[in-house]
Amino acid sequence: ELLIIDDGSSDGSADVLAAVSDARVSILRHSENRGISAARNTGLKHARGDFIAFLDADDEWAPSFLWRMHASRGDAEAVVCGRTVVLPDGRARAAHSRRQGVISGDDAAKDMLTGRITPFPWDKLIARAAFAGLAYPEDIHRFEDQVVGVVALSRVSTVVSISDALIRYHVAAGSLTWGRVPRLDEADAALRFAADALGDWLRPASHANAFA
Repeated sequence: ELLIIDDGSSDGSADVLAAVSDARVSILRHSENRGISAARNTGLKHARGDFIAFLDADDEWAPSFLWRMHASRGDAEAVVCGRTVVLPDGRARAAHSRRQGVISGDDAAKDMLTGRITPFPWDKLIARAAFAGLAYPEDIHRFEDQVVGVVALSRVSTVVSISDALIRYHVAAGSLTWGRVPRLDEADAALRFAADALGDWLRPASHANAFA
C-alpha cells in the first residue's frame, strides 16, 4: 500500500493527486498544514501493512528500495540502508550508518542514540508492530524523528544495517534540519519524550526488547 499525506498543501499537489487512480494508493488530506510529525502519525494510523517505510516530500527512493530492503531483511524486523546525499549545488556523495550487519534491537537503539546508526526515519523499514501505541510528538520540532526511531528499534529483536545507497536525500539550506541551530529546550523536550517512552529500558540491567 502507498499512503500519501497531503499536509494542507498549497502548491498544486492536490490536483496532481486527484489524477491518481490505483487501488493500492490512499490519499489522506489535512485541511491545514500540521507539520511532518502529524503527517507521519496520520500515515501510521491508517497503515495496514506489516512494515512501515517513510518517504519525505523532497527525497527519492531508488526504484528497488522496497525490494532490496525486504531482500536484505531475512527474519529481522527492521532494516537500515545507506543514502546518497545531494547538496544544494547538485554535488552528491554516498553515506551510511557506521554500524553495519546484523544487530540486536537493543544495540541498534543504543547505536541510534550515539550516532552509529542514522537518526532518520526515511532510510529504514520497520515492523508496524513496533509502532503500537507510539506516535511522533507533534509539539517537538527537532530530534522528534530520532527519539521515536530509538523507541521503535528498542522494541524489535533484530535489525539489519546495509550500506547500499537506496535513497537520495536532498539537503536544503532552508530545511528544518539544516536551516537553523537547534535550541536547548528542543533537545530537552526530545529527551523527556524518550525517557517517558523507554522507561525501564534506559536502565542497562533491564534491556529487553518488547517486540517478539
